[in-house]
Amino acid sequence: MKLEISGFVLALAASVMLPGCANVGPNPYGGQTYTGSGTRNMQQVYFGTVVGLAAARIVPGQNEQFLSTGIGAVAGGIAGSAAGGGKGQELTTLAGAVLGGLAGNAIGKTAGTAQGVTITVRLEDGRTVAITQGVDPNVLFRVGQKVEVLEEAGGHARVVPAAGG
Repeated sequence: MKLEISGFVLALAASVMLPGCANVGPNPYGGQTYTGSGTRNMQQVYFGTVVGLAAARIVPGQNEQFLSTGIGAVAGGIAGSAAGGGKGQELTTLAGAVLGGLAGNAIGKTAGTAQGVTITVRLEDGRTVAITQGVDPNVLFRVGQKVEVLEEAGGHARVVPAAGG
């Protein structure tokens, strides 16, 4: 018994599965979110006061979009191959892969977008720095708030509320 799946069913399955590649859970760019490689590293700590806040939008970089484009191309190619027959099958496979890749890329751009905030901090040493990071709904900053700026090797930094502040 040969099982045939229509191109429509595969396209429908892809449209349901691809959004699942989106970030789920806490904002991955938030001040209290670490990757595995970001743990157990020493950080320089600076103390300061928030002097400004501005909304920002964080969009995925090129490397972050690669996966969704590839998944879309594979899903589209499979759907296209199921839709065509004979010599037409090669064309529908190619068209499905191209259209799937374009759709995956578009999904990747919007799925990886996150709300951000640019936090301007006057450090105790007199310098003023601005750091953009993802919004964490459990950590809301306000002007005048005491904070810690945690700087990692390579210049990456995050802002977290100061202990007791």
